[in-house]
Amino acid sequence: MHPNGQIPAYEWHFSDVNPPVHAWGTWRVYQIEKEFYGRGDTDFLERVFQKLLLNFTWWVNRKDNNGDNVFQGGFLGLDTS
Repeated sequence: MHPNGQIPAYEWHFSDVNPPVHAWGTWRVYQIEKEFYGRGDTDFLERVFQKLLLNFTWWVNRKDNNGDNVFQGGFLGLDTS
């Protein structure tokens, strides 16, 4: 993760980005561990929260080429690559 909150899509082109699905993934990990161990790891959620907040802030403040505050460009597909 870049200090500004951007998470690169892949290793060869850091300016491209993936959809902001990391919070959903974090929640799924929490739920799966809670089901497996019988309790949720709230320490995990607390540790990840600041990084997720940074990434969310980066997405919210990202502007398109026209300055319309619309997310555009990057690697936005959810394919299997």
